Amino acid sequence: MSAEGLEPSTVGLKGHCSAIELRAREKRFYHAGGKGQCARRLDSASSPCYHQPMSKLHPVTSDNFESDVLQAGQPVLLEFGAAWCQPCKVLEPILEQLAAEWDGRVKFAKLDADEASQIAADYQVLGLPTTILFKDGQEAERMVGLQPKERIAEKLAAHA
Repeated sequence: MSAEGLEPSTVGLKGHCSAIELRAREKRFYHAGGKGQCARRLDSASSPCYHQPMSKLHPVTSDNFESDVLQAGQPVLLEFGAAWCQPCKVLEPILEQLAAEWDGRVKFAKLDADEASQIAADYQVLGLPTTILFKDGQEAERMVGLQPKERIAEKLAAHA
């Protein structure tokens, strides 16, 4: 148990969530991470998970990176992120809005830098989120950190 009164728990790993949780005593913490995107109160071990909808961004893995990004017939804006990254979670709805606005002109995708660490290393991704615009299989633009929608749109307009 930590000084804050937190203790590790794997309650969610038994069918609900894929991330290790922290359970708090007399506090109200929410677990919002992991592949299941659970939004369950941690001080209520018996409550079910209420999963949020999956992202509208195309998932990229080590297996499909070359075909879906490098060999794509259109520019690809790829977000390097992670499940634990809070700025990545803030950036995702912005990218989803842009994906709707740029539909057919730019493909929007995301890559989990923890699961595809070799790709992140190959592109020298040192901070999350990092967003790279690929055009004709080459890096055309790079933005590190949480960016406003307008700045991302400016970068896209220069290349799309």
